[in-house]
Parts: sequence; C-alpha cells; structure tokens
Amino acid sequence: MLRTLLIPAVVSAVLVVAGCSSSSHPQAKAGAAGADADADAQTSAPVTVACKPAPAPVSGISLPTDPPLPSGTYAVASVNDTVTVVVNGTPTDFVRFVLLTWPKAGWELGRGDSEANEAEDGFSKGLMRGHFTARGGWCGHSEVLLQLTSS
Repeated sequence: MLRTLLIPAVVSAVLVVAGCSSSSHPQAKAGAAGADADADAQTSAPVTVACKPAPAPVSGISLPTDPPLPSGTYAVASVNDTVTVVVNGTPTDFVRFVLLTWPKAGWELGRGDSEANEAEDGFSKGLMRGHFTARGGWCGHSEVLLQLTSS
C-alpha cells in the first residue's frame, strides 16, 4: 500500500527569514536648501521592515515522528495528507537540524539544492522516500514542505 504524507512547513534550510527591525537615518540639517534639502528630507524618515507573524498552531493535526522535526514544530494546515508545519528559525537552521539529526536516525540524504530563501533535498530510509522544501516567510520562523512516501 502506498501512503503519501506531505508536510508543507515554513521552510527550511538555506532560507533566510526576514527579521523584524527598523532603522532611522539622521535628520536633515535645518539649513539645507533646494534639491539637497529634498534628498535629506527623504532619508530622514525612519525605515521599517515588517515581517509576517507565523500562523497559530491548529490542533488535531498529527506530525510525523520520523524523520524527527525540530523542537517547537507545529502544524498549521492539513488537506488530503498534506500538512503545513512551522519550524523555529531560518531555513538554514532547519537544514542544519536535518544534517545533524536525520542521518543519526537512519535517513540518507541526497545532494540537495538551494537558492535565495529556499532549500530542498531528497531523503530515504528503507522503503520510505521523501523530499523537503524549506522557505523563509515569517518573523523567526520558516515553512517546510515535507513529502513522505512508503510502500
């Protein structure tokens, strides 16, 4: 019997989650005039970079126990064997977790691939096969799509 479990989660491993921060520039000098005054006035306003808060956990959704997931991982959605999970940290943090813990739990990892704000890899253990994609997206959290297939 073929069973598929998809776990989309705010991803993983080579993704950088935008941090919540703000910075301000020095105020324009009072005596500035003309075009220089306009340019200074534009840089004097504080610049704020906002990030999205992670969604709240949804009760009643089971998380897989193998492969292991980082402490604090929780599910936010489940549709037709697809589960979206949220993990603490950046995608890079998730990949580090995978590289350190999954081989110890008997999982073999593929070669992986990553781009800015995204990481993915295939993995296997016995008759189980899987693939994950990790993406940054929320303040201090990531989404991970984890697909597992067994026979």
